Order: sequence, then structure tokens, then C-alpha cells
Amino acid sequence: MDITQTNSLPNVVRVNGKFVEHDSTSCLAIITHLSEDVRLTVQTQFIEPILFPVNSLLEFLGDLDWNPSDGSPILKARTVRCVDGLDLILYERALSAQRAYLCSREATRNSSTTSVPKE
Repeated sequence: MDITQTNSLPNVVRVNGKFVEHDSTSCLAIITHLSEDVRLTVQTQFIEPILFPVNSLLEFLGDLDWNPSDGSPILKARTVRCVDGLDLILYERALSAQRAYLCSREATRNSSTTSVPKE
């Protein structure tokens, strides 16, 4: 495992995805993004039994880590909820707008604290 990979991951994340596969014996599930090309393995041992049907839109909160066998990211889920009916495209636009606002607010705050006050 490369140390640069582990430092680039946030500790706790919220992930939305389509629930496509679940193996209760190994406590692993697979979710996909809108594109269907992006898959994420979710470790479900803390949220078993998962009673949601396949193809449900689920939201997981948990710790993001690296799978030691192949180096891919794995989500160690702590909570799960069904968010069927959520417009993911609109949701992602809202998140982008919020991130842009928070970045601009942080930049404004940093520029005001680094400026030297006039006497």
C-alpha cells in the first residue's frame, strides 16, 4: 500500500450509489455510480442485515480505507439508508454549489486574516 494513497482519502465519507450486489456471508456489497462504470465495495458487517432490494439507491456513511488484497478503496459502512427518489444529478449540482461557496468563503477569510491592518 502506497502511503500517498492513504493520505489522499478522507476519513469519514457519505456515499450514494445503486445497490447492485450483496453477499451476507462475507459482509460485502457493491454499489455503482450513475455511470455504472464506477463500482465501490462496501463492507457491511456493522449494518447487517441489509434488507433493501437490489437496485435501490442507498446512502452509506462510514470510513474509507484501502482493500489490502488489490489496493482499491473500500467503504466500512456505519449507517445506511434508502434514498430512492433522490435526483442524484440535482444533488451533485447542489453539492458542487455548496463546495464552491465554502471555498470562496474560506479564501475570503484567509485573505482578510493575512492582510496587515492599517494604523
